[in-house]
Amino acid sequence: MFEIRKRSTQRNQTMTRIVCLLAVMMILPVTQSFDTKIDRLLSPEQHMLLASQYKKTARQICFDPWPGPGRCRISGTYGVSCSNVEPEDDLTALIEEQVQKFPNGVRTIEQLSIQSLLLLNRKLAQNWIQTSSFRIKNLEIIAPEIDDIENGAFRGYAFEQLNELKLEEVTIDTFNELTLDGLSIEGLFMMKSRINRINENALKPVASNLRALFVENMVLPLDVTNLTGSVTLPLVGIVDFNNNDLGRLNSRSFSGLINCNLVFLQYSKIEHVGCGTFQPLTRMSGLLLIETGLTTMDSCAFGTWMINNMPDYTLYLDTNDWKCDCNLRWIKELQVRNKVRDLPLCASHSCQPIRDTNFC
Repeated sequence: MFEIRKRSTQRNQTMTRIVCLLAVMMILPVTQSFDTKIDRLLSPEQHMLLASQYKKTARQICFDPWPGPGRCRISGTYGVSCSNVEPEDDLTALIEEQVQKFPNGVRTIEQLSIQSLLLLNRKLAQNWIQTSSFRIKNLEIIAPEIDDIENGAFRGYAFEQLNELKLEEVTIDTFNELTLDGLSIEGLFMMKSRINRINENALKPVASNLRALFVENMVLPLDVTNLTGSVTLPLVGIVDFNNNDLGRLNSRSFSGLINCNLVFLQYSKIEHVGCGTFQPLTRMSGLLLIETGLTTMDSCAFGTWMINNMPDYTLYLDTNDWKCDCNLRWIKELQVRNKVRDLPLCASHSCQPIRDTNFC
């Protein structure tokens, strides 16, 4: 009976690894071609597909149980996966033990994934990884046990070549100019996390290299203005703030996104969109405002130039309870000009399509 259970467990683990391998094989071409594609003017559908595939890189590594007392293991050819790390564990040594198994003397970890990280005082402090023997290219931390990330936590030799940072279910007390100090990442992903306070210039250390910014499903309201409105992010081509409480947006909220192509705000709570909010997004080819709780929005949110020069099928406005009056006539006009992709409805007029409703 024991042998049967053992074989069954081995089969399940093997199938899990196969599924993960296939997923990574499907994702790899997307991530490799992202930088070249994002600079082109794609259709919104292509943009959305690209974005959804790119987001999958945040969960490339599948965590499954493995036998033995070790906390870390090889994942793929040049990846390391660690789980259930305890405060008494020497995490650097555990990772180094796996790096020494890499073929051809390689000392760069393509993907370091850490799930469940118990640390002293529940803080990701400076020198939590202290080494001069390996570097990390992509780092993923899933750790609801972390109550804060201290300034300078990502300084040091190990992080000098970091390309993507993914944080899930972690807490940052104050996200400030020193939180990401020392990094030159191109992708920042934060999901299901708690940020108590975002200071101005929080993204300044990575501003010159950052290309993709995903901040989704945050526990607390998201201060967009201090995140993307206080420092210029010249290379950022895609921003995803879906499933957040965004509150009131204003002309500074996206002022740093001077070359951004695609902005996801769907399923987020938006109380108000002020004049000039989207005016800085002159390169925008897709803006998703689906199911945001908006009932009205003045055309001044985009400005005259944006309204007149918006590419076809740029706006997604569906699943909002639009109160149709003369203030929304501009949406109807944009629909006639094929600038709105979906079919927003007038909640105030028996849910008739805005395009087909006479309300002004």
